[in-house]
Amino acid sequence: MVIFIEILVLLMTVLWLKWRKVQYPFLYVTLLILSCLVNRFYLGSFLPDFTWFFWDFVTLFIVVILGMVFFVVDFIVLNMIKEKVLILDFLYILKGKLQWRVFLLSSFIAIFEEILFRYYTLTSEAMPLILLLIISSLSFGLVHIFFSTYDIFSKTVLGFVCGILFLLTDHILFPIVFHVTYNLFASKEKSYSMEVGNLGD
Repeated sequence: MVIFIEILVLLMTVLWLKWRKVQYPFLYVTLLILSCLVNRFYLGSFLPDFTWFFWDFVTLFIVVILGMVFFVVDFIVLNMIKEKVLILDFLYILKGKLQWRVFLLSSFIAIFEEILFRYYTLTSEAMPLILLLIISSLSFGLVHIFFSTYDIFSKTVLGFVCGILFLLTDHILFPIVFHVTYNLFASKEKSYSMEVGNLGD
């Protein structure tokens, strides 16, 4: 039950940050880390025994590819909504200058988000698993209201995919890799004001 109170506090914090128009969510990051530490001592370790087999490496490779595909679909949908432009140049979508500080910070946050929203929430026995998956995905999407309204939908779907990955693989590493792969491409600087005529060049 503690996990649900922590998620509620995180949601309220993000809404307060959005309302106050705070640009950098240090409070959210601090509460996220604190929640993971509380759960670590309250519920135990989040690192189960894991022996690497050949299929685990194959699964890891597939998860990285899925993270790229998810980013491409998300980018296409966002541009269709925001710019009313359909971009199907996949090389353009995946390239761009990597903003290292943004990527490292977002990856650091992604690790803690996956531990809290996937591992601790989905291993809880408070409710049926499908309900936990829905709560985990929706709350993950809602904490991203800080960025934009579109991010609520996008990150809810991302949270659902990460939750399914966690349930299928029974290890937190795979959702973390998926999330970090998504953040890698999301951290690349792109121009959103594009001329349609230059896309084919």
